[in-house]
Amino acid sequence: MPEEISSVAPLSFQELLNDNSIDNLYINGFSMGHTLTEAHLILMEHGKAKAIAQMPLTIVKTLAAGLNNLVNSFEETTKQQVKSLEEIQNSQLQPKKV
Repeated sequence: MPEEISSVAPLSFQELLNDNSIDNLYINGFSMGHTLTEAHLILMEHGKAKAIAQMPLTIVKTLAAGLNNLVNSFEETTKQQVKSLEEIQNSQLQPKKV
């Protein structure tokens, strides 16, 4: 069961997870950009755009910190490092030791 790390939502984490009126998306990719005041996050599944989230930069910064805390909590709990896609790609580019 997912564990809430932090929230700025008025309802509890569990209430939101159980609310069938909220769309549930699976994503395994994203693209992002920004204007002077907002960020745009394109959520993708297997290279196909599924949704676009637009949000103020303040929310983006808060979300980024929350996601970082979530990953840190997972890593501390499981003693396993989660690698970013960039880290995985860079490790594949390194010459293999024989």
